[in-house]
Amino acid sequence: MADQDYIPSEDTKIPPFANTFTTYATANLLALGLVAGDVTPISTGSTALQTAINNADVAKQAYRQAIQAKIAARKTVVTAIRITARKVQSNPAVSPAQKAALGITPRTNARTKHKPITPQNVLAVANADGTNEIRWNRSGNVYGVVFMIEARTIADPVWKQVGAVTGVRFKHTDQTPGVAQSYRVLASRNGQISVPSQSAGVYGGVPEEAEQPLRMAA
Repeated sequence: MADQDYIPSEDTKIPPFANTFTTYATANLLALGLVAGDVTPISTGSTALQTAINNADVAKQAYRQAIQAKIAARKTVVTAIRITARKVQSNPAVSPAQKAALGITPRTNARTKHKPITPQNVLAVANADGTNEIRWNRSGNVYGVVFMIEARTIADPVWKQVGAVTGVRFKHTDQTPGVAQSYRVLASRNGQISVPSQSAGVYGGVPEEAEQPLRMAA
């Protein structure tokens, strides 16, 4: 394996190294088989490198100060633009075309409606205390969506809502341990309801063929 280079890898360590080199070499020219002309370029080059290092440090500091000045200047002009733009936006006499000519986006009262998305990866876990825990994936639904949890049993196979939450977990309490149940989750927002999720069951769940028509109120 080749020996490591004796020249320091860091620029700032080269001038001190060169100074030690030239000092010893100058004091021992004859013994080292050297002449003054051999050492002079090293000394001159070391001085030039140190000057360049100093200049680079000054330039770096100036660059950092320039960046800070640019950030401050940007903040000043952007704040001024926003203040004036808000004044224009709030003026009902200013037309959308005039706002567009200024380069600002006209305000609109229309809100983007996010359609609810069918929840995925529904999982149901039964506990011995009669609490069935249901979890699912938000599946891209925006916050504010309400998740409706429905359940059914073999004795009553019609899906019925048993809870509604904005999170992605629900505990169905006071259930009888050992009783098979299936759960599914629907997402609701702005009066719209998603397609139901795939069902997940506890104690084997309820077979799909157990589905019955919705009961009519008496």
